[in-house]
Amino acid sequence: MKKWFMALMICLLFIGANHIVHAEQTMVQSTDKNGQITAYGELVSTMKLNGKEQDLNNMPGVIVDGNVMLPRYLAFKKIMGMKISHTSTTITLRTKEHTAEFTMGSTKALVDGEEVDLAIAPFSAKFVVTNENTMMLPAEDIAKIFGYEYSYDAVNQVVSFEREGGMELSYGGLSYYYKDEPIDLYVDGKEVDTAISGFFIDDCDFVPAWRISKELGVKYSKSGKKLTMTKGDHKVVFNIYKKNATINGKAYTLDVAPTYIRDKENNVGAYMVPGKVVAEALGFGYEWNEEDYSSSFKKSEEYQISIPLPEDCQDENYETNDDYFNNRFEIILDGNYSSFYKTNVVSNPYFAVDKVSVSTSSEKTKIILQASEIKGYRLKEENGILYVKVGTPKEIYDKILVLDAGHGGTDPGAAGNGIYEKNCTLNIVNAAKDYFDEDDSVKVYYTRTTNTQANMTSGSNGLNTSTSLHARTDLANEVDADLFISVHINSAGNTTARGTEVYYSSNNNKKNSGGLSASKLAQMAYDNVVKAVGSSKRGVKTANFYVIRYTNMPAILIETAFISNKQDAEILKSDKKIDQIGKSIYDTVVSAFDKYPTER
Repeated sequence: MKKWFMALMICLLFIGANHIVHAEQTMVQSTDKNGQITAYGELVSTMKLNGKEQDLNNMPGVIVDGNVMLPRYLAFKKIMGMKISHTSTTITLRTKEHTAEFTMGSTKALVDGEEVDLAIAPFSAKFVVTNENTMMLPAEDIAKIFGYEYSYDAVNQVVSFEREGGMELSYGGLSYYYKDEPIDLYVDGKEVDTAISGFFIDDCDFVPAWRISKELGVKYSKSGKKLTMTKGDHKVVFNIYKKNATINGKAYTLDVAPTYIRDKENNVGAYMVPGKVVAEALGFGYEWNEEDYSSSFKKSEEYQISIPLPEDCQDENYETNDDYFNNRFEIILDGNYSSFYKTNVVSNPYFAVDKVSVSTSSEKTKIILQASEIKGYRLKEENGILYVKVGTPKEIYDKILVLDAGHGGTDPGAAGNGIYEKNCTLNIVNAAKDYFDEDDSVKVYYTRTTNTQANMTSGSNGLNTSTSLHARTDLANEVDADLFISVHINSAGNTTARGTEVYYSSNNNKKNSGGLSASKLAQMAYDNVVKAVGSSKRGVKTANFYVIRYTNMPAILIETAFISNKQDAEILKSDKKIDQIGKSIYDTVVSAFDKYPTER
C-alpha cells in the first residue's frame, strides 16, 4: 500500500513539474513606461492561414481586452509572408497591395498613406523563455487592412485568417493575394503543362520564363539578376525587378518589371516575364485572350510587319530591292503616297527591324526596313496589306548562294587580248543573274554587280586586293550561305594554254547538311561550264585560294578560260558565249540543290 502511494505521488509531482515548465515557456510580459510589468495568461497558441495551421511555439499571441495581439515577425513575416521594416518605435508591414505603418502605443496607423483607427495600440512584449522582445500587433485590424476574413476560436486558442477564391502568392518578395484566374499558356494551340501558371498582374501577362522558353525552343540563361532569352539572332535581356531591358541590342523600357512569383500553397515559383514582350522581341505570334485568361504563342507566325498598300499598288504592283550591303530592304511604289502613309501607319510591333521609314519623291515612294545586319525577307499580300516576315537568311530562304565576280574596283585582275579579267567575270555573273532573277527559289547574294561595290571591291573604303578577299568570305559566312561560287579568268605566260578548270580546297571539303561537298560541287560545275565554254578540258583541281578555303560552306572557284589565249579571249568577248556560261552556272546551282536538298 505504501509502495503504491509513493508511486502515485511521484507521478503527480512529475506531471506538476511539466505543467510548471510549460507555463514558464509560454509566459508573455510587457513593461509600461512606469516600469509596471503585466503578465499575460490568456494565450493564442495556433494561427491558421487559409485553413493551414501553424504552431506559434514559444512566441504565442496574447489576448488584451478581448483583442488578439500577435508577434510581428513570426505571425506576419514568417507565416503570412509580409515584408517588414521597423525602427525603435514603428513597424511597417508591406504586401504588393498595401503598406501599413504602426507606431508603438498609438491607436492610429497609416495605411497606404492615409490615417486609420486601430482597436488597440501595438506594444512591445517579452517572451520569458526565449528572452526575446518583439512588437505585438492587433490581429483583427491587420486582417481588415490586408483583406482577410478574421475569426478567433477561444476554446482552442486558434486565430484564423482566411481569403477565398484566390491564390496566395509571393510577388518579388511581397505577399500578394491574386484574385483572378491563373493564365493558361498555349503554344501553337497546345496547352502547356507547367508547375506554375502565368498571372495577369498590373495589366501585364506574366509567363514563366524558363518553361515558355523550353516550349518555344528558345535558348534560356540566367546570370545573377539578368535573364536572357535567345532565338537565332533575336535576343531579349531582362533585368529581374527592373523595367530596363535590352531587345535585339537596343535599350527598352518595360511597363512592368520581370519578377519572381511563388505560389505559396503549392510552394512552387518561377521567374516571370511579360509574355507579349517575349513574343514580339523573338518574332513569335502572340494573342492575349481576356475572356478565358489565356496567352497563346505561335511558333509558326509568319509575318511581323504589316504595310498598308494604296489601292493602285495592290496585287503586287510594287518592286522590291534587297540592299543587303546596307542592311536594308526597300518596297518601292510607283507614285507619291506621302499623304496615304500619314494616316496608314506601317506596323513593326515585333522589333523585327530597327526602323521602318517612308521616303517619298515626286514619282516614287519607298518603305524602308532598316536592320543592323543582313536579314531575310518574305512577303505576302492579303486584303490590301503587305505582310513581311523578317529573320536570318536561313530562317527565310531554303536555298542560299553567294556568287562572286572576281576582282573589280581598282583591281583589274589579269589582262590580255584587249580585255580585263574584272570585266569578264562581271559579265558572266550578270549573265547568271538574269537566270536567277527569273527563279525565286534560290536566294543569291552577289559580291558585286557593278565594277565597284562599297566595302567589297579593292579601292573602296580603304580595301586592297587582300582585304577585298576577306570581305567576300565574310559576306558568305554572315548570310550562312549553302554554296559559294567565285568566277575568275585564267592567264599564263604561255599563250597556248587554254581551257576551263574548277578548284576546291581540300581544307574545306566537308559535306553540308544535304550531303554536298566542295569536291562534288566542283565536278558538277566543271561538267556544265566546260561544255558552255567549249575550250580545252583541264579538270577539277585543288588549291587553297582564300575565298574557297575560309568560307564555311561548299565553295569552288571557276577559272573559266585563259585571257592570255587568243581563242579563249574571243570566247570571253562573245555575248552569246557569256550568256551560255552564265546559264551553266545557274544550271549547276539548280542541279546541286535538287540533288542535295537543304531540307529547310
